[in-house]
Amino acid sequence: MLALTASAWLGSLAIDSGTAATRLAQIAGALTVLSAFLLHEWGHWLGARWAQAQIYAPGFIASPFLYNFDAQENTRAQFLLTSVSGFAATGLFLLFFFFGLPADHPGTTIARYGGVALATLTLVFEVPIAIAVALGRPVPHVALFPQRSADKHRS
Repeated sequence: MLALTASAWLGSLAIDSGTAATRLAQIAGALTVLSAFLLHEWGHWLGARWAQAQIYAPGFIASPFLYNFDAQENTRAQFLLTSVSGFAATGLFLLFFFFGLPADHPGTTIARYGGVALATLTLVFEVPIAIAVALGRPVPHVALFPQRSADKHRS
């Protein structure tokens, strides 16, 4: 995904103007947003591995998420480290979007708007859960797709 995204950016920067340059820039921006989503998820995964949390492959092959977090087998600290690492990845991609991408490029505009949208989703859906857990609420079951016990495979 990252190689495809980089190729789209390089191609869009190599073409001076015209419809092809615009389309390639739009593709580069969209791929950058998709890469940012994956970076956020990989951030969570790395935090879970660092915390030695029990995580499992998702029960649905086309899941956009890398794993399911086992709330019954993990601690509050493991959940919080897993959460914060995804938030840190989001902060990193936002910094890159605003300070690392070419300012007057159509792909940058798409990437920035998409990045802010992803960060907003994180603030609305994930941060309140992390705050609630930090304040003493139970660690929630956060798997999006139901998982049968036979589907549990350690990641």
